[in-house]
Amino acid sequence: METRSRYRTRQREMLLEYLKTIPGVHVTAGDICDYFAAQGDTIGQSTVYRQMESLVDEGRINKYIFDAGTPACFEYVSPESHEGAEVCYH
Repeated sequence: METRSRYRTRQREMLLEYLKTIPGVHVTAGDICDYFAAQGDTIGQSTVYRQMESLVDEGRINKYIFDAGTPACFEYVSPESHEGAEVCYH
């Protein structure tokens, strides 16, 4: 049985493809929503958060929390450079 974190949706694939185009760049969920809105593809912010957390859990992206007053940032790291790395929380 496939776990929920591995469930493939159109939005998930769109998010992952976008993140792959900007490796090493930190983006917030709001940045991601703005990007897709500008492309004419609306993805709800709750969907973005849910999918980003799933990708963090899978080790596909890093999550950075700088302080309680700012939104979390996410960063795609290629599988080659991500091997052996841990999720980084600041």
